[in-house]
Amino acid sequence: MPPTNTPRKTLAAAAAALALLPLAGHADTYPSRPVTIVVAYPPGGSTDMLTRLIAANLEKKLGQPFIVLNKPGAAGNIGTAWAARAAPDGYTLAHSYVGTLAINPALYKKLPYDPKDLIGISPFASIPLFMVTPAGNGIHSLSELITKAKSHPGGLSYAMVGIGSPSHVFAEMFSARAGIKVLGVPFNGAGPAVTSLIGGQVDYMLTAGQVMQQVKAKKLTALATTDGKRSENFPDLPTVAETLPGFEAVSWHAFSPPRERPSRSSIC
Repeated sequence: MPPTNTPRKTLAAAAAALALLPLAGHADTYPSRPVTIVVAYPPGGSTDMLTRLIAANLEKKLGQPFIVLNKPGAAGNIGTAWAARAAPDGYTLAHSYVGTLAINPALYKKLPYDPKDLIGISPFASIPLFMVTPAGNGIHSLSELITKAKSHPGGLSYAMVGIGSPSHVFAEMFSARAGIKVLGVPFNGAGPAVTSLIGGQVDYMLTAGQVMQQVKAKKLTALATTDGKRSENFPDLPTVAETLPGFEAVSWHAFSPPRERPSRSSIC
């Protein structure tokens, strides 16, 4: 299931932006052959599912196959580097997002790619995360979570999908703004993290919209969204900013072809 808050104009915006290609000055109508979209994460995650949803619709709109190629590893660095070194002809696109183009450059002293090697031609989604906690643990609001964390410094823990991921960085932003000390527990994927959350091994988590299925099943309780305004799909769910004014953290996504560079060596 794709993220529940995918913008309605996502597909139209992506198709319109891609129509501006080719980048290398080809005279033929783009696309005239299959296009590869590189996802730097494993199959089944929110990034992968969102890409496949859009790829299927782009095939219908533009009349050529859009092939999703998963190249996971190193917090998205492996797949992003692979895409950045591809031929700059518009037929290889990276699914770039806040993690690979904004967070990773700030966390790693050396990356196998330069973010400037990718051109952000088509932003297609801006997705907030949802703060959720195990059902039945006595926490029903963000203020209750903050109060409990302050009364037990270091006693609460949160799940994150990898060190340096938006679920990690946004959670640390929240802790800093709320003035609380909690323990971050890294997991290798959203699935194991949510399973541990439901089991009560961790106390809360910031994650993508598909977790709301577990909220509807009453296995988890949703406390807030990190968007600057309430979700159209969940209008009764408050924002973090309603408790901590000014807080906003969203995961933006875009399609990015490699930039043409005179000295680059192609791997395609």
